[in-house]
Amino acid sequence: MAISCRASKQGLKIIDQARKNKAWDATAVAWFDAAQTSKATLKRFRQGKSIQKDTFILICQAVGINWEDIVDNSPQSQPDSRPEFFVYDPNWVGREQLVNELSEKLRGSCRLLLILGLTGIGKTALAQRLAVELQDWLSGDWKKKFKRVNFDNENTAIDFASVAARWLEECGEKLSAEDKKPERLCPKLVKYLQENQVLVLIDSLEALLTGNEEEGWGDFADEWWEKFFVSLLSAESCQSRLIVTSQDLPVKLVDYRYKLVCHSQVLYGLDESVLRMSHRLML
Repeated sequence: MAISCRASKQGLKIIDQARKNKAWDATAVAWFDAAQTSKATLKRFRQGKSIQKDTFILICQAVGINWEDIVDNSPQSQPDSRPEFFVYDPNWVGREQLVNELSEKLRGSCRLLLILGLTGIGKTALAQRLAVELQDWLSGDWKKKFKRVNFDNENTAIDFASVAARWLEECGEKLSAEDKKPERLCPKLVKYLQENQVLVLIDSLEALLTGNEEEGWGDFADEWWEKFFVSLLSAESCQSRLIVTSQDLPVKLVDYRYKLVCHSQVLYGLDESVLRMSHRLML
C-alpha cells in the first residue's frame, strides 16, 4: 500500500453518511480529534486529496468505517504543481456573481484588481477564488506563472527590491548584484510582466502604506512600490494580472488615466441568508 491514500468518490459518500449518523458536521472537532489530526487534513481528506495512510485509516475508523472500503485504488495522476490555498474552500459560497464579474474584468483589460475591506471580511478568500477561476487563463508552468506574497506575515520582507528580485529569479531570470538595485529591478520586473503571462496575488498591501489618522494611509513607504505599480498601469500593454488585497486604498493608484486597467472593489459582509446557505453546504 502507498504511504499516502485518497478517498474514492463512492467512499466519500459512505463517509458522509457515517459521520451524519454520528451527528457530526463536516469538520467536527470530535472527528479530527478522534483521528489525531487537524481540521485542515480532514478537509483534504473530504476533498479527495492524498493524505498520510495512517491518518487516512484513523479518519475512517473515527466514524466506524473500514478504510479499505473507502480508499481510491485507481492510478493517481501526476502531482499538481499549483499552490494549495489555505483560505479558499471549494464549498465557499456567497459571492458567485461578484466572482464572475471580476473574473471577466481580469480576462479583459483589467491588469490590477484592488480588493478593499476590513479585516476578516473575506478579501483573501475572494482573491484566491479568483485565482482558481483563472486557472484556465493561466496555461503553462504554474510555478513560473503564479507569484504570491503575503505582507501580513511578519517574516516577509516588504521592501520592493527583495520581493522583485525573488519573483524574477523564480521566473528564471539571472540577476547580478547590480541588477538587484531597485532602479534596475523596477523596469526589469515591469517588462517581464508586460511580456509574459503571470498571475500575481498580493495580500495585505496596507503593510506597505504609510500616513496618519487625519490624512489617511494611502502613500507607499517605499517609493519603488509606487513606481512599480504606476509603471505597470501606464504601460501600453500588459499580459500579466495582479490581484491585491488591502485594508487601505493606495491613493496614488486612483487616477482616471488608469480606469480601464485598474479596478477597485470594496467588500462588505455577506447577508444572513448567504451565511445559512454556506452552513448547509458544510453539513
